[in-house]
Amino acid sequence: MKDLSKYLMLLVATFAMSCQPNAPEEVQSGEVPDTLTYSFTTIEKSIPCKDTQNKMCLDIFIEKMKLESGSSDQALANIEKTLLKAISESDNAEGETKTPEKIAENLESEYQRIAEEMPGYNLPWQYKSDFEVYLNQNGLFAAQLINYSFTGGAHPTSFLYYYTFDKENGKLLTLRDLIEPKRYDQLLRMAEAELRDSRGVDSTQTLEDAGFWFEDSRFALNDNYKYTTRGLEIVFNPYEVAPFSEGEIVLMFPYSAIEPMVRPEYRFEKDVPAL
Repeated sequence: MKDLSKYLMLLVATFAMSCQPNAPEEVQSGEVPDTLTYSFTTIEKSIPCKDTQNKMCLDIFIEKMKLESGSSDQALANIEKTLLKAISESDNAEGETKTPEKIAENLESEYQRIAEEMPGYNLPWQYKSDFEVYLNQNGLFAAQLINYSFTGGAHPTSFLYYYTFDKENGKLLTLRDLIEPKRYDQLLRMAEAELRDSRGVDSTQTLEDAGFWFEDSRFALNDNYKYTTRGLEIVFNPYEVAPFSEGEIVLMFPYSAIEPMVRPEYRFEKDVPAL
């Protein structure tokens, strides 16, 4: 009888344990759990050079991102729409904003037109536009878009764009959305000081005299920023505020310096792995 009682108690305990909900899987140290799921599709076109089939004289690669789950349908649609528009706006061709498919189609048509008019034309053209997700946690989703193109001009162009979203509603966050209102001017002063220091511009010299194109020679921030647990990076692309010869202007601030300026809801937890 005692053995039967022990067996029944063991059976009840085992059944009770089996009815408990599954414990969440433990995230290994260094892993960053995603909050949104996404996938990529690509548009690719190429035309071989006339003098050799082993070399491409037109090479097009455009990447589109599809947001699949992890938030409301509306939020996912908002993010996807913004990133699709970003591809079109990164194309510097004149005229109306174009879809990625239309960008590829126009490049192919233009190259073929020139090749027909100039039978010996073998100058390689390249157009590449691709995304990389670098933040997908803490209620934020962020991606970078790198656009590189060479279509026979004086030199190739390469532009880097950052996009940070609130995953709950899909809103694209500006720096003013990220930073506490009363701290924005502090960030502005820090950024100007960093620009002057990195470019060797004395505090007595105006930005205009130093060759920069800020309106009324007054420094201003853009919204092309990368925000991670490592800190804040603000990027001015070539031709944005200075001649092409100045290249890409990057202002960087460690997370410890900008954390007090960030709105509380967008600050990172202390134990979040560095990105």
